[in-house]
Amino acid sequence: MIGVIVVSHGNLAKELVRSAEMLMGESQQMGYEGIMPDESADLFYERVLALTEKVDTGSGILAMVDLYGGTPCNTVYRISCQHKIRIVTGVNLPMVMAAIAERTEEMTLNEFVAEVLATGAGGVVEFLV
Repeated sequence: MIGVIVVSHGNLAKELVRSAEMLMGESQQMGYEGIMPDESADLFYERVLALTEKVDTGSGILAMVDLYGGTPCNTVYRISCQHKIRIVTGVNLPMVMAAIAERTEEMTLNEFVAEVLATGAGGVVEFLV
């Protein structure tokens, strides 16, 4: 099964995963990490690498990060040289929920990324009264 990691600044990744699990149920092969203020990039890299190795079963990994070009994104990019990882930026709650609900054993990484991206984009709408 495709692994999923959510990586962010601060506790955003943790809270997105916890909120999605509250709504969708417990996830499998999914984890999160967040870089904290004053944390070294090297220590953060080691934690994200360990998480990646934990969820990687050979089917690839979807990494959802908060901000294009930020430390979480760049850290995952460095790790993608060693693992089959697709990186999606701008993570939101609908994307994490889709990652829990839509992932199947038969799904390819490309199909999974397309599904999560579509769900994430569809979750950004103006609420009209």
